[in-house]
Amino acid sequence: MAFEYWQLLSHALEQTVSRSSLTWTSTSHSFSPTISPFDSKTAPAISVHHYLERFHRYANCSSACFPVAYIYMKRVLGSTGFVLSRLNIHRLMLAAVVLAIKYVDDEYADNRMYALIGGVKLEEINRLEGCLLALLRFKLFIKQETYLEVVNRLIKRYEQSHAAFKEKGVDKDLSLIHICRCRRAI
Repeated sequence: MAFEYWQLLSHALEQTVSRSSLTWTSTSHSFSPTISPFDSKTAPAISVHHYLERFHRYANCSSACFPVAYIYMKRVLGSTGFVLSRLNIHRLMLAAVVLAIKYVDDEYADNRMYALIGGVKLEEINRLEGCLLALLRFKLFIKQETYLEVVNRLIKRYEQSHAAFKEKGVDKDLSLIHICRCRRAI
């Protein structure tokens, strides 16, 4: 069984959140990360892995959506003072995956379905999607070279952590097949 892109994304995000949590606890008490519009009052009980697995299982979206969502998240984190944390990862990921689905896939559900999958109210998903769109300045286009570079980085990151990955592999061509079928270029 080959690993899928949602699993690679899950691994990368879990590592990032773990490192940022260590940074917070090892710094002085005066350090205060910038509050993001994606922060929740308490960390959700569901893991990042299981949250992404829900989208993979129920959203009926292409595998290409997950690296695209990762790129959107990286853009926002790179242009703001936000630090990825257990308080904001789920909501930021939810908004990024929904935007990626709507941009990449030709067919997608309405936000009611994504709210159910994400465990939030319809109003909340609408707000999160609007916030992410504004933070991205409505620039959702991703060059194919950028997309492939990110996919390769996610694979390499996973390979460094899991020796078994080299035996099982990942279907690198899956995203290219999807890109060719899409009416819109990524």
